[in-house]
Amino acid sequence: MNCSVRSIIVSKIKKSIYLSIVLILLDWKFIASVKECIEKNMSDPDFNVEMLSSRHHMSRTSFFNKLKVLTGYAPADYIRMIRLQHAAQLLKQGEYTIAEITDRVGFSDAKYFREVFKKYYGVSPSKYGDSENTEPCPASNLKNEK
Repeated sequence: MNCSVRSIIVSKIKKSIYLSIVLILLDWKFIASVKECIEKNMSDPDFNVEMLSSRHHMSRTSFFNKLKVLTGYAPADYIRMIRLQHAAQLLKQGEYTIAEITDRVGFSDAKYFREVFKKYYGVSPSKYGDSENTEPCPASNLKNEK
């Protein structure tokens, strides 16, 4: 192989690696932006996928596809997961009642919150605050819940 062909191949490989790194960084930035948006609007029970995709200047379908590929979660499931993780942190702090936490994380129905929380963490919210376990059950238990 002559030097000019070799240098072309090396140049193309370097460009490919650089583009891959840029895309990975953009994907991380997108996920961070989505999470930040959810956290800022967490207490709003009306905050939904439509609002989230709109704030990222994407159609609902494009947003769904991108988030699903990057996280493995549909947007509604991702919003719910972030809310439940925040609820778990608040329960561990022990400063708020379950009803207050339900409102703070954007669930309008305490019964539904308890059901989804138990499905995700394997224990009820009242028992979670007292337990040592902070690991969720497999997240597949959370998907496609209303």
